Amino acid sequence: MSQEKVDLHKEEKKNIKKTIKKRKFYNILAIVISCACVAALVVFVSVSGYKKYETYKEDNKTTISVDLSPIINFSFDDDTTSGSGS
Repeated sequence: MSQEKVDLHKEEKKNIKKTIKKRKFYNILAIVISCACVAALVVFVSVSGYKKYETYKEDNKTTISVDLSPIINFSFDDDTTSGSGS
């Protein structure tokens, strides 16, 4: 039994570089997948919010009317339009 443990330990030491490489690969893979999921979630929320905003804007249109008749009917005094410098 003791010899089996020693052999197992030797085998683990022999393959430690492969094991570390696998762990690093899976850690990087997990980070990449997590970032992709977060990015997808952000895009989904943004698009959904924009669509709701557009719908709200369509439903609640506001019309602003301005009466420009005082500006159109405005007339200058004769002194300012005569062109005399002084």
